[in-house]
This record gives sequence, C-alpha cells and structure tokens, in this order.
Amino acid sequence: RQEAEEAAAAAAVAAEAKERLLGKLRSLAEGSAESAEDADAKLASLKAAVKEARDAGFGGQELEQAEARQKELKKVVKGLERLEQACVERDVDALERAIAKATEAGVPAAALGKAQQALAEERPKHEAWLHLQALREGASTEQLQDGIAKAKTAGVAADKLAEFEDLLGKSERRDQAEAQLRQAVESRDISALKEAIALAEQLGVDGKQVKKATKVLKEEEPKQKAREQLAQAIAEATIDALKAAIQAAKEVGLEPSECAKAEEALRRAEERERLQAVVQAALQESLSVDMTDIDALRETKEKLSDVLKEAMAVGVPEGSLVEADQRRKKLHNAIEDLKGSIRVFCRMRPLSSKEIDQGDTQVTNANGSMSLDIDNKDEGRSNFCFDAVFTPGTQDEIFEDCRDLVQSAVDGYNVTIFAYGQT
Repeated sequence: RQEAEEAAAAAAVAAEAKERLLGKLRSLAEGSAESAEDADAKLASLKAAVKEARDAGFGGQELEQAEARQKELKKVVKGLERLEQACVERDVDALERAIAKATEAGVPAAALGKAQQALAEERPKHEAWLHLQALREGASTEQLQDGIAKAKTAGVAADKLAEFEDLLGKSERRDQAEAQLRQAVESRDISALKEAIALAEQLGVDGKQVKKATKVLKEEEPKQKAREQLAQAIAEATIDALKAAIQAAKEVGLEPSECAKAEEALRRAEERERLQAVVQAALQESLSVDMTDIDALRETKEKLSDVLKEAMAVGVPEGSLVEADQRRKKLHNAIEDLKGSIRVFCRMRPLSSKEIDQGDTQVTNANGSMSLDIDNKDEGRSNFCFDAVFTPGTQDEIFEDCRDLVQSAVDGYNVTIFAYGQT
C-alpha cells in the first residue's frame, strides 16, 4: 500500500511538472515580441522549454504548437532585425521591403510603428531626391530652381543638394550666355558676336543658336570690313579710295544708306577734281589776256574769281589754288592801275523833303556816267567831268565801283577813300 501511495504521489508530481511545463510552453508560444531583443529572449526561452519537454519525454499537441511557434518566432526575429536595420539606414526602398517582410513574418502591428513613421518621414525626401535626379540632364534653370526648393522643403541633406546647386549655377550662367548671344545676333556687332559665341560654346548653349550666331558672324565680318574701308576712304577723301570702298560695300550687300556718306564724299571729291581742272584752265587762259585792255582784264579776272570761289566752296586745298589766286590779284591790280591812281566820283543826292516843301529844284543833270551839268541862274550852265557820276538811288552801283578797292586793300595794297560834300 505504501508503495502504491508513493507511486501515486510520484505520478502526481510528474503530472504537475508536466502541466507546469506545458503551461510554460503555451505561455511562451502565445506571447508576442515588440523588438528583436525581446523576440530573441522569447525564442531562447521557448527553445529551452521545448528541449526540456523533449528530454522529459513529453509529446502531444502542445509540443507541436510550441515547435511551430519557435519557427514563427525565428521569422519574427529576422523581420524585427530587418526593421531595426532599415530604421537606422532610413532608406525608403529598404524600409518598404522590411515592413513587407515583417508583416509577412507576423511581426505585431505595434512593432511596425517605428518603421512606418520613418517611412512616412523619408518618402517625401526620397520622392524629391528622385525628382532632382531626373533633372540631372537637360533640365531648365526654372526646373532646377523648383526641384532644389522642393528638396530643401522635404529635408534632403545639404551634401546631396550640392551637386544640383552646382548644376543650377552652370544653368544660370548658360542662360546668361544665351541671352548675350541673342543680343549679339540682334546687334550684329562683330566683337560682341565673337565674345558671345566663345562663351556660349564654353558653357554648352544650344548648338542651333551657336550655329545661327556663327552664320551671322560670317555674314557680318565682310560687311564690317567694308564699313571700316568706307570710313577710311571718307577720311582720305580720294576718288580712287572712295570708289573702291563703295564697290566693296555693294559687293557684300551693305544698305544704300550706309554708302550714302561715301557717295556724297565721292561726289565732292570729283567736283573738287573737276574744279581744279577748271581753275587751271582759267589760269592758263588768263596768261594770254591783253594787259592793256581793261574790259578783257575785268572779264578774265571775274572768271578766275568765280572759279576760285567755287573751288574753295567744295574744299579744294588752298595750296593748289595759290598760283591762280596770285594771278587773280595781279589782274585785279592791273585793272586798278589802268583806272588811275586817283579817282574822283560824284554822286548827285536827291532833294530832301524839307527842300521840296520849300520849293527848291534840282540843279544837277547827269550827262552819261562820267559828267554832269549844273544850272546856275546867274552864270548859266556849267559842265563837270569825273571818273564816274552816280544819280540818286544808285547805292549798289557806287559800292560795285568801290569794291575793287576793298579787294586791293585785302590783297595788301594801300587804299584811301575820301568822302566829302554837303551833309
């Protein structure tokens, strides 16, 4: 009986131990883990409990469930480890994969929270970064500015943005070079075109625009040379240079307005050449004039004076007119010599209004251009002769006869004019 009681007691102890162990297995199998460390600890405890149950010869459904749970916990541990690693790296793709694997492995929803929060924070950065990367090739300045601004707002790291800020700087400089190129093409200025094309090629401006500017440069270079040739020819003012410059300008297609100044300069140069020839012809003709014939001298002198005035008016160099001018002076003074050294002119003044009111009458009467009569009631009519007689109202004629004396004074001769009479 005692043996039976002892056996019963031992069986009861064994049953209690078994129940306690199975309870432990159930507890460990049903528990959840919030972290990889927690899951590792539970997995270790479950492994130990399973081993203990096997060593004790236990079997049954509880042991099978514990072993199945052991396998699940291994997956959970691995999933949690992935989650923790992804949270450290904060890579969007890694986070998405880790969350998917953890969910598949049965990681509790509470354990996914940290990774899901990290994903929510990193996804805008990731999307902004992907958008920026898409702008690496061929993006405009405005697109880069917008992309960088959005990336900064999303919190993309400054070291990642450095590359794109450098790209933005290059794009802005390229835009400036492009604007400079367009302006140079519009102005068609040679130096501006050369500078703008070189800068555009250096900064990678659109090849079509560079090609267009290069074409304009090739068109404008010969035109610019023609303009410079025109300016030089105008400065030289020689017929040959002007003709050559005008011809060159027409060949390269300069506008007529650009040649107008040179054509006018050519016309003046040809006129100067023509008048130089006319002056020389008049000079040669004057050499054969009869120096004793005052009328011939006057005609020759006037002709020489006229052509000299015309020549000086169009800019014929004074040096080429010296001989003709000296000849004119010689003719002029020959005329004055023929007229005589002393000349007496008489001008018949008109009656004043006072004299007319008093009933006075004119007592002088001109007889041609060199004599006049004076009526004297007591002595009768008297006749007087002069070098010239001028009737009332002949101021221009008086000056015309005195003008040659003024010219003599200008030429360096001494001249005296006395004017006297009743005032």
